[in-house]
Amino acid sequence: MVDGRDRDRDCGRGSCWIQALALGLLAAASVAQYDLREQPIVGDRAYFVYLAQAVLRGDAIYSVSFFGYPPLAPLISAAAMGLGGLFDLPSHLAPRLLAVPVFASSTMLAFAVARAATGRVWAGAVAALFLMGMSRLAEVSAATLEPKLLVVFFTLLAQRALQQRRWMLAAAASVLGAGCWHPAGLVCLAVLAVVVYAEWPRPARPLLRDCALGAALGAFPSLLYLGVSGGVWDFWQRAVVIPAQLRLPEANGGGRAWDAPWVEPLVRSK
Repeated sequence: MVDGRDRDRDCGRGSCWIQALALGLLAAASVAQYDLREQPIVGDRAYFVYLAQAVLRGDAIYSVSFFGYPPLAPLISAAAMGLGGLFDLPSHLAPRLLAVPVFASSTMLAFAVARAATGRVWAGAVAALFLMGMSRLAEVSAATLEPKLLVVFFTLLAQRALQQRRWMLAAAASVLGAGCWHPAGLVCLAVLAVVVYAEWPRPARPLLRDCALGAALGAFPSLLYLGVSGGVWDFWQRAVVIPAQLRLPEANGGGRAWDAPWVEPLVRSK
């Protein structure tokens, strides 16, 4: 729901902030219980750590791996590693420490979004506890800064910005989420639809200008990295072409059937 006001029927603003902070601290504890120093790095989490280390070394991640996500999550983890290195933190530990406040902030945003939408503190608390209760998300966040955790954070931030009618921030946050995991690009379309609906029949030019500027700011880090590293074509192959194609059995002559037919002519034109 888009509502420019916080409908605080159950508490004052200061009291709600205290409750949100308490839920955030509880969320941080739910991640910290997995022992950040000893949590094993397995599966995709090991891959994400390696990619962030590759960014830190100056490697072009789409040239040294088959990474199929946009680059923003490794860039954020690499920044955490670089900052942690100033304090002699092991490179794998720095993203874990950053994941704790991201998880806590996501929980606080869930509280704020649900409370503002319903006007009930208990609804906000239920939403926050529901997110906090996703133990798998908390566990993988204790291993590294999971891209999908960043998607959760940016999506909730976009929703909160929509409630406050801050269209530029909503657009930027949704695009930042898509920069961590490209299926989250659907959130960008949802944000645009809500903005147009909420502002109709406001003149389109100022509205689209705000959304376009926010989207450009959100896309800037990823586009800058792809441009500087020369990884645009490799990213296209890893993130779009390879996931879209379906390899047929050898009995069918080794051909390919395409889940997304519009991809094939673009590939053949290369």
